[in-house]
Amino acid sequence: MIDNIRHKNDTEYYLSSKSRARTRIPEPINHDEGNRNIYERDKDSKGFLTTKTNDLEFTGEGAEFLINQFYTKGVVEDVLMEREIKSDDRIDERWRSTIPVYLGMKELEYTEKVGGSNVAKTKAVEGGLKKLIDARKDDEIDLKTTVDSFGNAIPALQTENILLESRQIFLRSVLSVEDGTEIGVLASGDNLNARAIPFQVDINSDRSNIDNALGDKLAAVSGNYANLGLDVFGNCFLTDSDTDKKLTINGKVKVTLIDGGSFGTMKMDLNIYSDGRDFIYDSDRSIPLVAAKPVTLGNTMEYTFSDFEVNLKKGDSLAVAMLSTENGIRYEVSETEITITEDSLFPSTNCKCLTYKQVINRLLHIITGSDNLLVSDLLTSGQLANDLLTNGFYIREFPDIINEGTDEERKIQFNVSLQQVFDHIEALLPKAWWVENVGNQEKLFLEPYSYTQRNEVTIKFGEEDDSGRTVYVEASDIKRKAEGKLFFGKIELGSEKGGDDYEEVEGLRSINGKATYATINKNSEEVYSKLSPFRLSDIDIELPRRKPYVLYPEEDTRYDSDIMCIRAKKIGSQYYLKKWQDTFSQVPTGLYRPDSAYNLDITPAQLLIYSHSSNIATAVYHYPNEKIIFSSSNCNSAYSSKRIGQDLIKEDEPIPNSRLDVPTIKPVTIECTAQITQAIEDKIVGKTDGVYNWFGRMALKTGTEIEYVRIMKVDPNKEGKLKVIESYL
Repeated sequence: MIDNIRHKNDTEYYLSSKSRARTRIPEPINHDEGNRNIYERDKDSKGFLTTKTNDLEFTGEGAEFLINQFYTKGVVEDVLMEREIKSDDRIDERWRSTIPVYLGMKELEYTEKVGGSNVAKTKAVEGGLKKLIDARKDDEIDLKTTVDSFGNAIPALQTENILLESRQIFLRSVLSVEDGTEIGVLASGDNLNARAIPFQVDINSDRSNIDNALGDKLAAVSGNYANLGLDVFGNCFLTDSDTDKKLTINGKVKVTLIDGGSFGTMKMDLNIYSDGRDFIYDSDRSIPLVAAKPVTLGNTMEYTFSDFEVNLKKGDSLAVAMLSTENGIRYEVSETEITITEDSLFPSTNCKCLTYKQVINRLLHIITGSDNLLVSDLLTSGQLANDLLTNGFYIREFPDIINEGTDEERKIQFNVSLQQVFDHIEALLPKAWWVENVGNQEKLFLEPYSYTQRNEVTIKFGEEDDSGRTVYVEASDIKRKAEGKLFFGKIELGSEKGGDDYEEVEGLRSINGKATYATINKNSEEVYSKLSPFRLSDIDIELPRRKPYVLYPEEDTRYDSDIMCIRAKKIGSQYYLKKWQDTFSQVPTGLYRPDSAYNLDITPAQLLIYSHSSNIATAVYHYPNEKIIFSSSNCNSAYSSKRIGQDLIKEDEPIPNSRLDVPTIKPVTIECTAQITQAIEDKIVGKTDGVYNWFGRMALKTGTEIEYVRIMKVDPNKEGKLKVIESYL
């Protein structure tokens, strides 16, 4: 080992800001007495923060810098303090920088000394990009704005595109007429009388097409049914079909003649009216139900539908109709109820969308004025690189500006906050983020939480002797504490939205929603909750997709501003929906038409096993033979799936603890005293293969043993203090 070389001037200090050049300053007063950097893992971001405990006092050029900065720029700009030291183990006397800290201008105090010299005092605070993110991360921002937070112009938002194939939905509607309902027939056109069965909707899974009949009158002329006018089209039970469709009808219709009648005939038909809002009677496609019968008191017309198929074209309307050749009669309805089902398809549509990387970079660009600040293997080439975000406006293919050039002009927005994106990613896969300098610019790094829980021993708490062997510094005043908050009794996973709240389709449930589970820790109130604020289901996308702007320009939906996640795959430069064949070894069961389904691998049980199991295992690893028990959900818990090379997962079945990944920590923290030399501090803040050492494990001597721990906080000041958590491995 090279002997330590002492330098007369082995430490230098600098201040800088956006508007002022880097300036060398005298050493802050008492800097070496309790003002070395403190390194602490942030509970929110899971990265590490650099702070100091004491106020910093500056004289000479340092005080003048801070005072001038305050009077010229207020508190808008960050002031950065850097400390450079000479390596004590190198002959070449190379200078190196320690991790810089930011100074708080809002906390600035200064004293004018006798003789004109000033002393300025302030605190080390969070600053730079991290400060901006924390200050603005809860703000919902329109990604489509072309002005940043400082009023500067920025380029228009660039989006991706994906073809949204139809997600088949099973629609079941039930319509009935109350027994005893009377239908009176008056004279109508050439002494002919056309009436409709006035169905009322009991269960409606097709609100875009099916509705209560407003009355019972239709139209007839010259011995036959006629086109409908605006006064009677509302008496159809299905109006102006939004697509071609095949309906299946089951049930019965029955009417009895209760008044009038001595001659003539009456009949019953299933009438089709075409051409949208023109309601043209289509005699060729209408279907006879009951052939002409004598108009005789007590006579009935009755028809039983048994898997009765009706093919409708876009724009068709439908009514069960009756036509008589005699007026002044009355029918009474009884035993009338029909069920209409449909294997519903809607034509494929295109949709604008954004990757997570695009969304985060756009938000940072608007907040900071600088583009391309995100560094993330996870979101560039990793597990979440091809996930997409969109909203209801993009799904419905709204134009950027509605009613352009009129008093009703309105710009369509895409509003989202950084915190919402962070929470969404956390729900899909635990993550960590931190700020790091790349060249002369701060960047936001975002990676899986596992990136910060490496199993390599990257820090040996000690110094090397001449032979290269580590001489460990022994910790003292050791205090261990159970981390009760890590013993989760309840688990919540999935999404805050969706699952079963689909008013358009009664009874519809998706496989993606919110589910809760119970662990063996029955006496614990701690909850492991990771819920996305975005919609995760293909149903959440399909329902607004069936309300395209071109067909429904005046209609708002409750999904328009909601953000939806799409699991996609990228082939070349094009994105496609990720289907079951891309993830599973067999067709999943418990959902309707799985070949048309997507977002199949982000259900609550799959998130538990494949994303969160290591974190959850911290709470239950003591009991490998116990299970995590499904409690409840608002989504389809009958769903089962089997990933390639994995065991079957059933959403509502118990999950053995043995199926979880191994935890990275034990729920026990250690606080102790240990001298932290500059060499040890350098190890802690250093990197191995480009990754910070504090993301690995640390070997620490506690008594006669070497323990392996993970760093929570390092305070090198005075006697030195550590807070660590026991490593599982």
